[in-house]
Amino acid sequence: RNEKSIAYVLHEMGRLYWKVGKLEDGERKLRESLDVMRRAAPDDKANMATTMQVLGSCLLDKQDFEEAERFLKESFELYAQVVPRNEKNIASVLHAMGRLYWTVGKLEDGERKLRESLDVKRRAAPDDKANMATTMQVLGSCLLDKQDFEEAERFLKESFEICAQVVPRNEKSIAYVLHEMGRLYWKVGKLEDGERKLRE
Repeated sequence: RNEKSIAYVLHEMGRLYWKVGKLEDGERKLRESLDVMRRAAPDDKANMATTMQVLGSCLLDKQDFEEAERFLKESFELYAQVVPRNEKNIASVLHAMGRLYWTVGKLEDGERKLRESLDVKRRAAPDDKANMATTMQVLGSCLLDKQDFEEAERFLKESFEICAQVVPRNEKSIAYVLHEMGRLYWKVGKLEDGERKLRE
């Protein structure tokens, strides 16, 4: 039996189930993959970190925040040990941690991790605008909840401009940003602008 191949297939099945919203199945397959990996390739930190990152994100979507944080932190620590550093993976785990902290109301921590993620993305993959826009959206929402309206507007607008240029257009992302901009304008009393964005 090629345990590493089995771990890989379990990881990919778990990732698939997570992506299509079958979170229980996703969690189960990812945990199985991790168990096999720990047995078969305990020194393969890069692949272990990737599985932990996806598992953490799956658990975040399941709203199992404590377990999500545990796996995301462990993933980040492993990525930091891998040479050469995979900046893209580090940016992804920072994004997931920021989303986690924002979701549970730890807005300072959420903002810090999301800004770190964005900095790494700008350095490591400056042409991957769509990926940057995703972090800007969550950061904008986090700043909106912090009532830092000026910064929230700046990131939401930048995200919107990117989403409008990216081909193919991600209508879901555009709708999300318009919703958050509408929420922002409503909060600061710009009711006409708020109504227009929410109707869009």
